[in-house]
Amino acid sequence: MGYDPTVHHILFEDKIHYVYELTLKNSTETLYFQTMKTIFNPWIVCISGRKTRVWRAIQVTGMDGLEEKGDKKVVLKDVWLDKDSPTEKENQDLIYGDLQHIRKEKYEWLKEKYQKRVEDTLANIPDSFPLMQILHDARRVGCKERSKKTLPDCTILSSAVP
Repeated sequence: MGYDPTVHHILFEDKIHYVYELTLKNSTETLYFQTMKTIFNPWIVCISGRKTRVWRAIQVTGMDGLEEKGDKKVVLKDVWLDKDSPTEKENQDLIYGDLQHIRKEKYEWLKEKYQKRVEDTLANIPDSFPLMQILHDARRVGCKERSKKTLPDCTILSSAVP
């Protein structure tokens, strides 16, 4: 079980919502996002480990979540990462960086019209690339390292009592 001081519970329209407080990498700017609806929140059968939650959210001006900042709807993904794991934004930046070094001879076997499409796409990364654009990336409270003695339990979902 964990506690993250950057995730705040608020009551909004008689329901519990969360306001995520994100301090951007290499910046002192803090952004606030209020969850509006759950997109993905799987049930976990163990009390420690990793989890991912995905929310439809809006940017708000502070922790109370009372005032929207702009009208853009966003998806907020909350992931519990191991200490040395890269964030999705870091992974995406690596992909984009690698794509910018693709040489023409790698796709010159394509028909000319497709070569042009590949060139146009590669020239306009990330705007022309069909991946979701990650606007903000923040690393919050880190997960405790897994014990070296930890073993998977393949019977955790079994209905049989040992």
